[in-house]
Amino acid sequence: MDNQQLILAIIQEAQNSGIAPLLKTALVKYLYLLDVYVAEEQQGKTQSYWVWQFLHYGPFSVNAIKDIEALTLTKKIVETSSASSLENDKDFVLYNIADYQRPPSLIELGIPGSVRLKIQSDMKRYGQNLTKLLDYVYFKTDPMHNAKPGEILNFSDCIKKNPADYRTVQMKKIPSNAIKKTRNKLRELIEIRTQKSEIIHGQYDDIYYSGLKALNEEPLPTGLRGKAKLND
Repeated sequence: MDNQQLILAIIQEAQNSGIAPLLKTALVKYLYLLDVYVAEEQQGKTQSYWVWQFLHYGPFSVNAIKDIEALTLTKKIVETSSASSLENDKDFVLYNIADYQRPPSLIELGIPGSVRLKIQSDMKRYGQNLTKLLDYVYFKTDPMHNAKPGEILNFSDCIKKNPADYRTVQMKKIPSNAIKKTRNKLRELIEIRTQKSEIIHGQYDDIYYSGLKALNEEPLPTGLRGKAKLND
């Protein structure tokens, strides 16, 4: 397969998701994820057969960069600089598909539908948040697990997980007498707490409720004058 078509298809997916143009870093990482997801479906075999290495703190492919640059030279993709880019800083270059391009979709290139859905889901989840995308790529993909800087990444562990492969854990049955003992203990604790609550707060009687009612009534009128007479 022509790997340049894969690049165009990924940028097309980004357009469809509303996150194009893509930073070079983001484009490379989505191409890496494409190989990861295909490897999960094909017993560790990638789609592009690019060589991926642990470089620049994460997965990087010189082959992918060469194909991206070739597409730029032939004007099949448009290269622009972001507003925050520094002079000669290629990491802030943005890529989009040229207006006249109508690249084949991932499905038309033979990519499994499940892989396309994962790519679409990632683009929707991370959008233009490069930090979250890099966090996922660096720390939550199988080829990066236990990889060391400079090493060639191994995709053979990218095996799709099958629910049937998970062993059922049998829970140990609790004896009925143990359950009864626990319930009795819990009942005793509840009774102790209830008794303590009554000691602290006391029992509410009629005098208490009468006083509470008086506090909630309208205040007595003020400004009255009179004499109080006290009898012995």
